[in-house]
Amino acid sequence: MDKISLSASMRSNLLSLQNISKQVDSTQNKLSTGKKVNSAIDNPSSYYTARSLTNRANDLDALLDSMGQAVSTIKAATEALENAADFLEQAKAVATQTLEDTSGFLSDQPIAARVSNETELLDAINSGKQGLIVIEGSITLSENQVLNLQDGQSLVGANYLDPNKGGKDELIFNMTDGSIEKAVNMANNSSVSNLNITFNASSRSHLFYASNKQGVNFSNLNIDFVAEKDDTINRWATAFYFNNADATISGKVNIKAKGDKLCGIWGYKNANIEINENSQINIEIDGDNVGSNSRSIMSYDNSEINIRSGSVINSSIKNSELGLNIIVYRGGRLNIENAIMNATNNCNDGYGFDINGGDVNISQKSIVNFKCEGKNFYSFFVADSSQENKFNVKDNSEIHIEQSGTNSTAFTVRKPASGINTVNFASGTKISVKDHNNPANDGYWKLDKDWEKEIDSTGTDFSINSFASLDGFTSTGETYQMFDDLPEINFDTVVWDRPEVYEDSLQYASIISQYDSLIKDASYKGVNLLQEQDLKVTFNEGRTAWLDVIGKDASSAALGLTTLEWNSKADVEKSIEELTNAMNQIRSMSSELGSYYNIVLTRQDFTENLINVLEEGADKLTLADMNEESANMLALQTRQQLAINSLSLASQAAQGILRLF
Repeated sequence: MDKISLSASMRSNLLSLQNISKQVDSTQNKLSTGKKVNSAIDNPSSYYTARSLTNRANDLDALLDSMGQAVSTIKAATEALENAADFLEQAKAVATQTLEDTSGFLSDQPIAARVSNETELLDAINSGKQGLIVIEGSITLSENQVLNLQDGQSLVGANYLDPNKGGKDELIFNMTDGSIEKAVNMANNSSVSNLNITFNASSRSHLFYASNKQGVNFSNLNIDFVAEKDDTINRWATAFYFNNADATISGKVNIKAKGDKLCGIWGYKNANIEINENSQINIEIDGDNVGSNSRSIMSYDNSEINIRSGSVINSSIKNSELGLNIIVYRGGRLNIENAIMNATNNCNDGYGFDINGGDVNISQKSIVNFKCEGKNFYSFFVADSSQENKFNVKDNSEIHIEQSGTNSTAFTVRKPASGINTVNFASGTKISVKDHNNPANDGYWKLDKDWEKEIDSTGTDFSINSFASLDGFTSTGETYQMFDDLPEINFDTVVWDRPEVYEDSLQYASIISQYDSLIKDASYKGVNLLQEQDLKVTFNEGRTAWLDVIGKDASSAALGLTTLEWNSKADVEKSIEELTNAMNQIRSMSSELGSYYNIVLTRQDFTENLINVLEEGADKLTLADMNEESANMLALQTRQQLAINSLSLASQAAQGILRLF
């Protein structure tokens, strides 16, 4: 081999080695980066195409974060609505329960008129318009002026509707004509509530008069009346007079009367009188020492008076020639059910209960207390009438008597003109008698078995002071702490309780307030979709696709929950109607938010998948086949070693030729 050929071979081997080194470097770069295209030099078309795909994927990835935050914002509003709906359900339960408890609520009628003088009052009544006639302030009526209410009309004090009004809502009557027998003539479904009444009657008139009427109601009244003595007129002066009428008395009613022939409540000829549960009736009668005849409550001529559970009746009579706290006469009936009756009597002659052809039932753990300071007093008197008398005490009820006047007896049962007088003290009845004139008769007594006694034919009184002679009674030696004297009625200090329905409205308003607080707290990163704040969600990098999430005003006011104070049954019914509408609106809002939520989630899933597609497409253009590149590296390394060996052999051959010289 000549020198020239050898030199050319070496150059060829060196060049081959250099090329192989470059290929090794390139392959090593592909293996280290995992990409076959790392720059535009490698493959301009693939590089720029992959770069475009990657940039779009990065832009969409940024939007994906925004979509995730939008999902959280919508979810916060949805969760708030779900919990807010629970508050509205709770509020509706309060309203519904209140509505069930207000069947006899007096102001379940619309306001017909507001009046502050006699002319306005008479015009309102004469108009015949049904509803509440609201008395504002004090109205003094002309002499002998009668108020003839019409069906569905009611008189009510303004303080009843506005507890912060203050002042005194009052009607003042001056009746001097003896031929006028009533001041307020009640009508069907009429009522009088939350008023102060001053009733001056020189004649014998009835303040409230109801004859052949239904649905008559009274509650929360202060009645102060004076009836002057007039021997030429044989007529009673009565606060409430019912003749063949149905009437209800509830709340707190105070009757303070002075004069001759006075009566608090009189049921006459088939009247039906209900004293509602948890009511308090205070009757104070002063006979004014004119030889008068006074009575607190009368059930007369087949009338019936029912004193319902939780009620308290306080009756006080003094300075009368004859005073009867309770009289049940000529077929009258009186039922006391789980109630308390306290009565004091300081008269010349007096009766606690006078049963004269009547039927009295004391039941359901009722308590009757009589305190007598006058002489000739009968706590319980069963008369010798021509009709049968019945006096029944049962269900662990109690009767307690304290008497200090002379000639007083606890129980007197007389021989009836015909038939049988029946007195039953059921087992468990508690009776105590404290007689200050006969201390030996003091003590607590219990009847162990039912007792029915027919008075013998001798016609003598069957008077009981000491129960020692009565079979079935045994003394336990216990004593009963008698109630204190009944306080006199002071109208200046009387405060009526607001109706329970009003107290419930405070609870209702509190729940609605909590609802509003929850709605305000439904914001996420400063956006509250329930306070009319909108949200824009962008779906592509060109901002040509988006969703506007429109915020709603979910506050209680915006939903129409505006009746927060209940002064009537109508108010409660209105609140229930508002709640029903509000809950329908919330359901609509929840449905709309749910639609937004699903749209954003769908676009979020699509964007995630699209990003994967873009990144996969970019990878196909730029990523290297690691198996292929590894094989290339091995081949290049082999070629590189062979080139090195060839170059080495060529170099050795050249050196051998040089040694020949």
